[in-house]
Amino acid sequence: MLNFGSPKNPNNFNQASDQDQENIQPKSIPEPEIDQSSIYVMPGKFTISKNEPKPASPGKTVKASRVKSPVKGIVIFTLVFMFISGGVLAGIFWYFSQAEEPVLPADSQTGQQAPAADNNIQAPPGQVQPEPEPVPEPAPIPEPTPTPEPAPITNIDADNDMLTYEEEMLYGTDPNNPDTDRDGYSDGMEIVNLYNPLGPGRLEDSGLVDRFINSLFGYSLLKPNPWVAQAIGNDLSQIMILPDSETGEFFIIYAMANDGALTLSQARQELGNLLPSAANMQNYSLAGQPALRSADGKQILAVNNQFIYILIYESGAALTENFHTTFQMMQNSFELLDSSM
Repeated sequence: MLNFGSPKNPNNFNQASDQDQENIQPKSIPEPEIDQSSIYVMPGKFTISKNEPKPASPGKTVKASRVKSPVKGIVIFTLVFMFISGGVLAGIFWYFSQAEEPVLPADSQTGQQAPAADNNIQAPPGQVQPEPEPVPEPAPIPEPTPTPEPAPITNIDADNDMLTYEEEMLYGTDPNNPDTDRDGYSDGMEIVNLYNPLGPGRLEDSGLVDRFINSLFGYSLLKPNPWVAQAIGNDLSQIMILPDSETGEFFIIYAMANDGALTLSQARQELGNLLPSAANMQNYSLAGQPALRSADGKQILAVNNQFIYILIYESGAALTENFHTTFQMMQNSFELLDSSM
């Protein structure tokens, strides 16, 4: 074994004897020539500055500080907004492109869609291509015919005074008051009995009526003042009295000479063509003379020694009479002239 001996004092390692120091002579080493172009300089990123912190020892993780930058947030928001907007626009474009594209009907046998009709198919050579049939224009829709307004109901007696609305307007009485002059008698009752419904006095003196006189056949009667009496034919044997209303009603007075001295019953048989209701006539009195009247009160037959009289109320197209009370007034005002009695 090798014996290294005891260790020496470390302080002695750096010390040398004076003799040894004298014997040691420094050697001059020539400096080598260095080509500057061949010197490789370490890049700065691999060098460590004195002021820079030392790199972390292995096994330790250094947390990098998070830098908050507003520019980065704006860029991210812009990219997200553009992505969402692009998706919305693409969806809208796809929806409208699908809506405009017509769906062809499917073939009932194959289940496949039938090809679209080609309107530009050319006829084979030598054949004349038929012209397409013109599409007929739709028939115009007729305008609805306006419904005519119903005619006003004029035969209503609203106040129960025996006068219809037409008669109330004719005599100027109040259609809502049965006794216009408040004398205790209804307006219709006063007119039938030849009294003034608007005040005291007789109806003939009220100005509401005038007397028609047929001196040729010896009679006269009252009629409402606005009404017109006119002869039918060249003589006065037929007189028509026309109301000034649009109801279509009128009155006819026939007068003829009683040359055969016919009685009332004989006259009814002879003049049945003028009296449709002759079979249903009842005893009546006209101007104090024996007469007959139909059950509906619209036909009167009177006979004396000289003349035969027939009074008829023609209601025309009217369903009910508007002037029934006025016709009664005309009958009650009928008078025979002295020459005919």
